Amino acid sequence: MTDATSTRPTTRRPRRAQVRADVLDAAREAFLTHGYAACSVNDIAAEAGFTKGAVYSNFGGKPGLFAEVFQRDFGRATAQLVADLLDGTGLRDRAQLPDVAAGRLADLVIRQAPLQVAVGEFCSVAHSSPEVAETYAAMRADQLDLVADALHRQRLLGDGQDLADHREAAVLLLAVLSSLSLEHRAAPELYPRAVLIAALTRFLAGLLP
Repeated sequence: MTDATSTRPTTRRPRRAQVRADVLDAAREAFLTHGYAACSVNDIAAEAGFTKGAVYSNFGGKPGLFAEVFQRDFGRATAQLVADLLDGTGLRDRAQLPDVAAGRLADLVIRQAPLQVAVGEFCSVAHSSPEVAETYAAMRADQLDLVADALHRQRLLGDGQDLADHREAAVLLLAVLSSLSLEHRAAPELYPRAVLIAALTRFLAGLLP
């Protein structure tokens, strides 16, 4: 007699890393499509194929989930951003660096525009929600640390400048990129790529020594 349990198919639970990745993918699409406030944890979890418990156990709630989406996307964008800024370090004339970097940064601004709109909404919610405000502050602090450290390690501002100097540069750089992303998203006819390149060239010329 055959043991029924021996022929029953086994169902493997997905690994934690895969659960997180699937939820993040579903959340990113939801936040970019509908914004922060209009998305529910239930809907995001269902789209990813899990229960809302998977979201809470992995991310602590919707604010933490949004911060993870932002940091994952921003981490990729930052790596490209730093590479763009340093791409011209081999030029004979360092003064050409703003021109070299501006076009690539303009493309980054355009690609990141939908995400920056969602971040702007997240920031607005932070004004009335202590939980969101705490998450937002931590998210921005991590962002600044990441960029400042990258710029400092590459000595983008030249020798003799400490981490605090590069953090100030990171604040300015991120503020400009975020602002241009929002403006481009709202009025692309006023902020086409050519205008973005011109503005970023001027900004970088003043930022870099």
